[in-house]
Amino acid sequence: MDEVVAGYRLEAPLGRGSGGTVWRARRPGPIARAVALKRVGAGAGPTAIDDLRREAAVLASLDHPHVVAVLEVVADPPGVALVMPLAAGGSLRDLLDDRGTLTPGETVAVLAPVAEALASAHRRGIVHGDVKPANVLFTSDGEPLLSDFGVARFVGPAEPGAPVAGTAGYLDPARRHAPVDARSDVYSLGVVAYEALAGRPPYAGPKAAAVAAADAGIHVPLTSVRSVPGALASVVEAAIDREPLARPSSAADLAAALRGAVDPAEVVLPARVAPVGGRAEEARVTEAFGPQPITAAAPPAGSARRHRCLAFAAIAGAAVVAVVAAASGAAVVRSRHHHRHHDQRRP
Repeated sequence: MDEVVAGYRLEAPLGRGSGGTVWRARRPGPIARAVALKRVGAGAGPTAIDDLRREAAVLASLDHPHVVAVLEVVADPPGVALVMPLAAGGSLRDLLDDRGTLTPGETVAVLAPVAEALASAHRRGIVHGDVKPANVLFTSDGEPLLSDFGVARFVGPAEPGAPVAGTAGYLDPARRHAPVDARSDVYSLGVVAYEALAGRPPYAGPKAAAVAAADAGIHVPLTSVRSVPGALASVVEAAIDREPLARPSSAADLAAALRGAVDPAEVVLPARVAPVGGRAEEARVTEAFGPQPITAAAPPAGSARRHRCLAFAAIAGAAVVAVVAAASGAAVVRSRHHHRHHDQRRP
């Protein structure tokens, strides 16, 4: 029999980590929407429970559209469980495992919004601390979401002797001997960008080897692994510089630099997003989502149809105006006066 937590029936595990297990769950009722429910293990101690409570508090303080939201916090004795929207499009980890790499435009379309989500957290004094492909999720429409603030902490100096939480290969090497700040997340997102473009992170291999390589800043330059626009490679290399002061000064700056390094016409979300929980019916095609440029040379797909609709609307609007004008000349005068006043207010 399926286990039930606060009325939510657990259907299948979606992922496990040090902070707990995320389940696909559903609350029976007229609208039985699938959700993601995060809970700590049955034998979890007070520290794990406190960490989950802290994650709930952090997420409740964030309202960015590219941060996974908390729908509610429910009792799950001896602790609590977090109920979140189900990111039905899988994770960036799934996508990279399936495809290997992303195009430069896809990389920007996925990671620039994540950088903006990090900037929102940083403005509230919160450092994510574990930015990696598994923690970048996708909605069914293919929009990226930053998840798992389980090791998030407030900006400030590290406590002497305190362990540094995070994932080897993505963890800022400076965090072991310098105050934690926004540049730590900038570094981690830079590593994710490198991996998305190159097909592997700059510092790979066993944990000890990856940590040592990151400490030394020794890696193969991105342009030696794959042909990418030079401006984009420069942004990524700056983000993963072992010296924090050499990186973009904020996640917002990183987002702007990423967007400025690629032709806007190429910035589209990946066309395929992996399904969640092995359920093929959850797969979605996301060809038309994400930032869509508006240029005269390359109009977005479907623009001709939109233009026809706008033209029809304009003709219909003109007909209505003609009828009103015939019915009341005064109305026309008032309408012209209104338009002249409105035009004068336009910049």
